[in-house]
Amino acid sequence: MSWWDLRKKRKKTCSVCNINQLPKQPATIRLDVQEGVAEILICDECAEFFDKSAKILNRGKNESV
Repeated sequence: MSWWDLRKKRKKTCSVCNINQLPKQPATIRLDVQEGVAEILICDECAEFFDKSAKILNRGKNESV
């Protein structure tokens, strides 16, 4: 069995935590980088973390100082 065959059989894991397996329909994070937009497939747990982080970071933008 070649290395390539082993790679095909291995389950894909989340790009962020590298622990959880990706679900059938993984979430996608889009990041603006110098070359354009990078898309990263992530698991549901990491998606929830980034969603909650975005809510916390955006909470201060609505309040005037």
